[in-house]
This record gives sequence, structure tokens and C-alpha cells, in this order.
Amino acid sequence: MTPILPELPSPVEGSAQFASMIETSRRQPQPLGSPNNNDSNPPAFQPNSKLLEWRSLSASLGFVPLVSQVHTNFPRDLKHLDQTSSREVHKIAVIYVGDTQEDRASILANTVASPQFDAFVGELGWEIKVGRGHEGYTGGLPVETRAPYYADAESEAIFHVSTWLNGDVQQKWKHIGNDEVHVVWTENYRKVYTRETIATKFCDVLIVLEHVGDKMVRVRVDTASALEFGPLFDGALVTMSELSQLVRLTVINASRAYRMARVEHSRPLRHREEVFCNEALGHMRPMALAQSINHLYVPTI
Repeated sequence: MTPILPELPSPVEGSAQFASMIETSRRQPQPLGSPNNNDSNPPAFQPNSKLLEWRSLSASLGFVPLVSQVHTNFPRDLKHLDQTSSREVHKIAVIYVGDTQEDRASILANTVASPQFDAFVGELGWEIKVGRGHEGYTGGLPVETRAPYYADAESEAIFHVSTWLNGDVQQKWKHIGNDEVHVVWTENYRKVYTRETIATKFCDVLIVLEHVGDKMVRVRVDTASALEFGPLFDGALVTMSELSQLVRLTVINASRAYRMARVEHSRPLRHREEVFCNEALGHMRPMALAQSINHLYVPTI
């Protein structure tokens, strides 16, 4: 009698089953020794921990059939992606103008301010010191610089307060002069603060706060181009108890409106997608399944 052999799966089905087995496997790569004629116990290969994480992630997400060969700068591209914020980031200048002060040198030379200004700044956000456990947006501030910082699910904001910044007038101007939104607290009641007081080509939104009595503040809003934002508007009267919260919300909306008006601007998540697609995925090349398995796993017997 002719023996009856068991029915074997086709090569195509076998390949699919083998790929499925690898995709669902949680097996960790094993050390691989390199042959050495002079040493009977060659040193074991120690793979990079980041490489092991990438192998595990690729298998867990089912990317094995789609594995591509990456270029040598792939780790740098991933680092750039990690440094690209998923939230909007805003840096706002907050300037204190004392009585009789009318020029940039005297205004930025202030290191102390009135108690009303300090109370206003203290409610703009949480006081942080750059480099002391702060992992959020720094707005380009150097280490050991104090600043109010605010964050929510969609945005981060840091305030460059003229009386809090370290250094001389020129060092302060390096940060304040590049900010797109300026908030000016003026106690000079004899001369109106204007753009020409501290001239800069980067101040697209100017918000000036002027006292009206002991508990009210008048808001003046001046924009270099047509922008729509709120809740504060030109001529608004606000109580001191509500001022900080309304100013913070207004400057974030103003900074967002300015950026949205620019043609080249992309929202944070779309920008992250562009960074990943252009820098990381754009340089990948298709890789055969057998070759990808060889790169992802080190089989042992």
C-alpha cells in the first residue's frame, strides 16, 4: 500500500502563518556571539537598548511586513520629532513702565516694580525657574531665569517679564524685542505709551494697561495688521481681580491669530506629521520580509 502523507499547507499559507507568528511574538532577542579562532568563549553581542525597544514596538504594532530600511540619520530625525511640541507655544513680553520713564534704556533697566504690577504678573501663570525641574516651553530663556509659565491641553505660554529677566538692557532686549505680543503696564500718566516708545519690528500686537482709579484698568489694543482676537478689546475697562486671567487668554489668542494669518503656518499636530513624513518616512526604502525578519530577530536554537 502506498502510505498516505498528511496534507501540508501551501508555501503561501506557510509564509503567512510564519509572518503572523512573528508579529504576535513577544520573544526577546538573544545575545549573539561572533566567531573568534583565538578565543573559545567569544564576547557576547550587546544590542543597544533603544534598538531592542524599536524591535519590540515594530512587532507589537504589526509593522513586520512593512518594515523599511532607514537611513543613518533616523535616530536624529526621531529626536527632532520628540522635540517638536504637540501643543502651541507662545512667548509674551510683559514690560513695566515706571513714572517719568519714556525711553527703552530706563524702562528695561527696572529690576523692581510696584506691588500692583507684581500681583498682576504673579497671576499670569506659575512661577518657574528655567533648568530647575521645568520640562515645558522655555521661550529661549537661559538657565536660572524666573518667569511665569502657563499651560493647558492645547497650548503653553511663557512670559518675558522685564523686571524678572537677568542681565543688562541689551540682554533683556534680546528676548523682549523678538516677542510678537507685548503687554505694557504703564504708571507714567503724563505720556501715552506708543509703539515708538520701544520700537521693534516684531511687536505685531501691543496691549497697554493703564490705571483708572484704584481698582480699574483701561486696556488699549494696537495691532500692526488686521487681526481678530479677544476677549479684551481696545477701550475695555477691567477690574484688577479679573485682569490677569483676561490678559493671559487675550495674548494667547492674539499670538494664535497672528500665526494663523501667516501662509506658512501649520498647527502643532500637522507640523509634527510633516516633520515625521518629510524627515523620517521620506528616506525609508522597502525591505524584503526575509531581510526585515533578519534585522528584527536573532534566532537561537
